[in-house]
Amino acid sequence: MGLAAIFKHSPTLYIVVKLLGAAYLIYLGIKYFKSSFKNDEVAEVKKTSYKPLHRIFFESILIEITNPKIALFFIAFLPQFVNPEIGSVSFQLLIFGIIVVVTAIPCDMLVAIFSSKISSLIKESKKAQQVQERVSASILFALGSYIGIKELRSI
Repeated sequence: MGLAAIFKHSPTLYIVVKLLGAAYLIYLGIKYFKSSFKNDEVAEVKKTSYKPLHRIFFESILIEITNPKIALFFIAFLPQFVNPEIGSVSFQLLIFGIIVVVTAIPCDMLVAIFSSKISSLIKESKKAQQVQERVSASILFALGSYIGIKELRSI
């Protein structure tokens, strides 16, 4: 979007944007932390509507295709293993891509299974919901503070 070029020519603007981002993280952390103390009882987790599995599948493919980190990985990492002398570069890249996908599937499945189990545990316990809210708030506050302090020290 051209922001990198603008920030390159205006380091001050870049610092201001980072400080605003840090302030926003701190604000969110404080707001989230305060909301965890409003009642002794934590509000129930919102019921989510379930999507059909085929829709989830196609949405996940769309997300992966449009994710720039995936493209950067395949552009930066895989070509170093390609040897044009032993055959088609396209075929080698395809094979390496398949290997990456096959090795990533078990990891993704474990994340999905464990996050589902943890979500169920949190939904069942109001205390767990409160702890989760406070931990999340603390992380947001800590990240915002870290970024803010780091930027202010660099000025």
